Amino acid sequence: MDQYQSVNFQDDDESEISLLDLLYHILRRWRSILLFAMLFCVLLGGFKLVKGIRTLGSADLKDEQKNYESQLEGYTISKEHLENQVKELTEAIQDKEDYYDHSVLMKLDPKQAYKGTVTFVVTDAGEVPSAEANRDLSLAIDRKMNSVLGSYVALIQNGTILRDVQNGLSSKLDQKYLAELIYTQVDYQSKLLHITVVGDDKQQVQSISDAIVQGLQNASVQMNASVAAHRLELLSSFVGNDADTSIPIGMIPEAGANTSDVSYQTSIEDIQKSYTSSITDMQNQLLDCNNQLSELEEPEPPVGASRASVLKEGIKYGIIGFITGAFVLAFVYALQYLLCGKLMDSDELNDRYGILLLGDYYAPLHAHTNRIDRWIDRMSGITEDKRSAESVYALSAANIMAQVDAEKNPKLLLMGNAKSEDFDAAATVLSKKLCSSGIDVIAAGNVNESASAIEKLQQAEQVVLIEQRGASRQQDIQKELLILRKLEKKIIGAIVL
Repeated sequence: MDQYQSVNFQDDDESEISLLDLLYHILRRWRSILLFAMLFCVLLGGFKLVKGIRTLGSADLKDEQKNYESQLEGYTISKEHLENQVKELTEAIQDKEDYYDHSVLMKLDPKQAYKGTVTFVVTDAGEVPSAEANRDLSLAIDRKMNSVLGSYVALIQNGTILRDVQNGLSSKLDQKYLAELIYTQVDYQSKLLHITVVGDDKQQVQSISDAIVQGLQNASVQMNASVAAHRLELLSSFVGNDADTSIPIGMIPEAGANTSDVSYQTSIEDIQKSYTSSITDMQNQLLDCNNQLSELEEPEPPVGASRASVLKEGIKYGIIGFITGAFVLAFVYALQYLLCGKLMDSDELNDRYGILLLGDYYAPLHAHTNRIDRWIDRMSGITEDKRSAESVYALSAANIMAQVDAEKNPKLLLMGNAKSEDFDAAATVLSKKLCSSGIDVIAAGNVNESASAIEKLQQAEQVVLIEQRGASRQQDIQKELLILRKLEKKIIGAIVL
């Protein structure tokens, strides 16, 4: 089957675009992109510099500068305060979490915990006078007993007795974790001292209770000598596990009070809940401080407030201008590649029309190429031979001679949509190379525009197309292919300049 019968006419909408070819098309024009980017850099950065210089020393600017300094001071103070709060809250939360991890009380199961209760009564050592006999003496004794009760509570709370209790335990327990297992309540009206011990081990609770009882009884001798003469009597002592998890606390005044009031009662659940709530509250405060810190914005100095700020703004907008300029021109080159409707990739002749590529010449975009140009060409597959017109013409002539039988003295027509001067240069070189091999070459030119080219087309049966990248339009190529099909001419292949 003849060559012209296999030519495809693929619809433009179905043609594939190589992103790599598009990228290399843009990169090969890096000089103009760099120049355009520099132009935008100078224009935008220079405009900002000139505008900033004009504002230097103006009265409005001085007011703006004072306002800025005031805002900056407020910002600095607020930031420092919030950072200190964040640091303090973080450390406090860490301390509370460390305590929570080691605390016996926080790990207690209220339903399984053991509770020990001890109750003492304090009475005067002498004969109490009747109210009618000596009311003033009775009041004085009452005050002394109150002092004794307070002294016993102090002994428990200040660590004097706790040290003895701690030494008597079989398993060592830090004093601060021991202290939170012991609670006291003083009833000044009845002269009663209630001591409650909680824990997760019955033997431990019993040991602590016994040690406290022994410690208070031993201390009563010193109390009699240093505070007031009195008798300390143990009314009750019990250790067990019952449903009542309440713990009596506080000091009931002499006037009496309802001991079921929340002020005089607590529980393991309430203590644990209060502690976890305090951690949650601190975490919420920390989150709020961090949010305020993230929302805190440093005030922007007024443009032109100083030479340094003017220069800084100029440099910033210069960089923005450089990037914008490079992007804009690269985008224009991309649109040109996609929408110009011209032959931009030599592979399109084979992919779209099934035409053999005889030679592919890449003319340098600049008279003097450098390492960057050569590097980009190597990345895109453009070799030294493809940049040499002589090498491309020699390769094209060899490919033509390989397909044309020179013994039959054939006539070969050169035609295409390349620019006239480039077409003539290629046709001249090819004619010399092919004529020496016995092939008669006819240079016709553009059959879409020249009547003489149509006339010359009648003189040959075989055709070589000479097209030009970025110049030959796809529609013109399709028109000449239709003409060749109509005239039943054989297409040897195509050379792209």
